[in-house]
Amino acid sequence: MKIEIVRNNADSAAALLKAFSNVKRLKLMCLLYKDARTVGDLAEATGFSQPIISQHLSCLQALDLVTVRNHDNRKCYAVVEHPAVDVLRALCRTVHAQEPMNYRDQ
Repeated sequence: MKIEIVRNNADSAAALLKAFSNVKRLKLMCLLYKDARTVGDLAEATGFSQPIISQHLSCLQALDLVTVRNHDNRKCYAVVEHPAVDVLRALCRTVHAQEPMNYRDQ
């Protein structure tokens, strides 16, 4: 494999991990992983303000992780089929676990 491809892929993977390292974006992605939702739906589920959600969704769209479509005059956001979905699936299993997790820095 060419070293330039490895460098580019490593940069892409780092950008993905950076996106998932933000707790608000991770919560949004885990909600969208289950179902397409509107900004209003996401605000109700998370308690985040709609402007904050829109800001984070824009970031996720720029990384091609989230897509938007119009549905009944409302914009619905959903997770895009992407190689990162496997990483997201693992993270969401942790987020949605029935037992408390404690992986924080000590």
